[in-house]
Amino acid sequence: MPKIYNITFLISSMLLGFLDITNARLLGLNGEPKLSVPTEALLTSASSEKFEYEYTIDGITFANPKATQTDAVRVDLMAYLKTGSLRLNEENKFLADFKNCTLRRYSDWKCRGDGRGKDMTFIANPSNLDRILSNLVFEAYSSKAEDQIIIRVYYGEGGDCLSSEEQKNEITNNRCIKTQGVVRIRAATNAKVAPGSEVSFEASSTSWHDTIVRFVQKHSIQLVVIGAIILIMIFISLIARYFRKKCTGRRVSKEPVISGASMNV
Repeated sequence: MPKIYNITFLISSMLLGFLDITNARLLGLNGEPKLSVPTEALLTSASSEKFEYEYTIDGITFANPKATQTDAVRVDLMAYLKTGSLRLNEENKFLADFKNCTLRRYSDWKCRGDGRGKDMTFIANPSNLDRILSNLVFEAYSSKAEDQIIIRVYYGEGGDCLSSEEQKNEITNNRCIKTQGVVRIRAATNAKVAPGSEVSFEASSTSWHDTIVRFVQKHSIQLVVIGAIILIMIFISLIARYFRKKCTGRRVSKEPVISGASMNV
């Protein structure tokens, strides 16, 4: 099973890398927006007892030489293999707009999320992106989890970008440009540890604890549904038992009582 997982991870990494290089060639980065990301996230906190495996992705920059031509860009964040959850830093999360694009009517895409989740889409001023994406956190569900964090920025208007009606300033180059970066998440036991971080693993508890946490995270909806069905069945069973006892008591009370004298004929 681990070999199959590693092969799948390698193929997906090569494919995403190829798409990223192809995208950069098509855009031609002379005078165009450029997204720079670190190649790997740093492990900042790990504890098998608390089921916490936290990574920090820092050093994300968005160079936009034409920032005055547009008010907002679209940003997509996604944990590709969904082995954990992303979280924006609380200090600058207010600069990300999740509300004004949830009910868009100009194209198919919409904003989603609230700053924490496996994936999210928001709009923001290009000059604020470095602050919004600084100290981006990835919370892994397991010490063995590996993933790829995909960061996409759509600059311009039309298509996958905001429409001309949504942009206040006129854009001279009215096209949608996509830039993309991919950050690798290594298993906690193999990841680079950030300086001064608290990392603690317990071999005796890591295996089964991680298995339970991973199972609950993956099947949380199904477990809730099953639990609700069990409670409903218990409730129906108690009601049926109550009415069955009540009906039995009524039948017993209606039966005639035969006295000893009447039996002697």
